[in-house]
Amino acid sequence: MLPFWDQVLFLGIVALGCYTQAITGFALGLIVVAFATLFGIMSIEQASIVVTIITLSNASVALGRSGCQVQWSRAVPVILAAAPATYFGLVLLSLLGTESMGLLRLLLGVTIVGSSLLLVFNPRPMTRESSRTSFGLLGAVAGVLGGLFAASGPPLIFHFYRQPLKLSMIRDSLLLVFLVLATERIGFLVLRGEMPFDAIVQAVVALPVTVAFTLLGAKLSPPLGETAMRRAAFILLLFAGLGVMAPVLLSS
Repeated sequence: MLPFWDQVLFLGIVALGCYTQAITGFALGLIVVAFATLFGIMSIEQASIVVTIITLSNASVALGRSGCQVQWSRAVPVILAAAPATYFGLVLLSLLGTESMGLLRLLLGVTIVGSSLLLVFNPRPMTRESSRTSFGLLGAVAGVLGGLFAASGPPLIFHFYRQPLKLSMIRDSLLLVFLVLATERIGFLVLRGEMPFDAIVQAVVALPVTVAFTLLGAKLSPPLGETAMRRAAFILLLFAGLGVMAPVLLSS
């Protein structure tokens, strides 16, 4: 168990992540992993496991409230491609040393920031949906990131939010993908014997906050138009990228 004030801070981070993900369909993993490691509450490995467990309840509650408005023709290729890639990311995580992980976090942060800047200044969607192949390719990239950091969102957010789809459909498609990938990641961790008991306890402690703020996000979303919501999502992605890079930059 975390010390009292670390626990309070961590639950606040979880609340922010769950509320945001219920509105946009992403950000829970990015927010929790980035800020938990930035404030030194827990290691990136432990934070990624805790957020994986939390994602199951967050995505399930949010999809149940919304009616599951999923774009299946785009979500399925992502899931199929991400499945083997997630395992590869987990294997890579266990092989890398501390120095390599720092470099990977920095590269991940640069990628997130670059993607968000491109989209902040051009939030309007494309005129035609991208191909299933493109979703599959980005699903593979997302799987590797999910295995490494429990943060498979950046490439998927970049791609889904550029599509000419309703925001509710984008949100629910992302939530479904994250739900499936979280389930898969937990399965891999259990099979590899890498599911620590303290991470399970921490996720259980955060469960009431997870459900409460997921429901709050589903009920009280900001009164923004589609363009403003897209831009807000990309700005959030920008800050998440800076949060991922901050521990590396501050320690150098």
